[in-house]
Amino acid sequence: MLHQEKQRQRLIDVIEKAFKRRLKNLQGELLKLVIQELESELSFDGDKIKSTNSNLLKMSRLNFIQQDFRKKKVNPLLSWVAKQYLKILRLNNKYFLEEVGDEAKKQRNTIEKFMLKRYGVSIRDEKLIIDKVGWLAKLGDFEEPYQKFRELAADAIQQGVTMKELRQGIKEYITPDKTLGGLERHFQTLTTDEFARFDRVTHNRYANKLGLRVFVYTGGLIDDSRDFCKVRNRQAFTIEEVLNFGTSADIYEGYTNKSKGEFNGKNENYSPLKDFGGHNCRHFPSWISKARATRLRPELKQYFEDLEN
Repeated sequence: MLHQEKQRQRLIDVIEKAFKRRLKNLQGELLKLVIQELESELSFDGDKIKSTNSNLLKMSRLNFIQQDFRKKKVNPLLSWVAKQYLKILRLNNKYFLEEVGDEAKKQRNTIEKFMLKRYGVSIRDEKLIIDKVGWLAKLGDFEEPYQKFRELAADAIQQGVTMKELRQGIKEYITPDKTLGGLERHFQTLTTDEFARFDRVTHNRYANKLGLRVFVYTGGLIDDSRDFCKVRNRQAFTIEEVLNFGTSADIYEGYTNKSKGEFNGKNENYSPLKDFGGHNCRHFPSWISKARATRLRPELKQYFEDLEN
């Protein structure tokens, strides 16, 4: 099962890195498109933008850019995201097929439809369809960058600055050197933990449907791993023990303030089954069969007997 666990971790890492690359490319394309449109539409007096009502009215052209960019560039990115969700779902099913057998196969379609629907995606005959009013579609409805472009352009027109100065202002907003760009800030939901959370929720859904009660805290350790994760890495926990993570009732260590359930990286509205070791945590659950659980922790034999009585 260690091979399957590494596959899940590797898939999430690959998806997250690929998404960030695609998002940076998208920002660059938007920057190029907006600047080209402004340069071609605005009127100039020498190298300075004319301060005229005519130039101000031309800002409405950005509405067309917004619609066109959504259709040609943003929608394909959202479709790519939906495909990554399906990859995560299929790899989880493969894991549980090896762990518990054919019962996992029976759950596949139901769980896939449930998980995809939560994110605004439907699956029909292996074709993914992004629902027009779903979560993923709404994520593609961003207004802030275009509003910022209009504000920057309107200020430039009124002040009669050069196109070079306007271009620099737009560039600093959409592709800054040391901070997140305009689209990166909007899509930050997906760039921080979201694919990992999707994997965890999927895994937990299978476990719930299959009646599994124990998981291994999986993900390995790196140089800056938190004490919370160091204590739990590769250890098996019952669902009852997990639900105490982040509280004073937890019998395990790794806290900065045990009486308050505080640990480094603990996020707001912390949910142990979704967040594990908190913000940007690389760990995830690997739910295991009763047989493997009792091999890893022989004392759990009594735990399972008590559940049956």
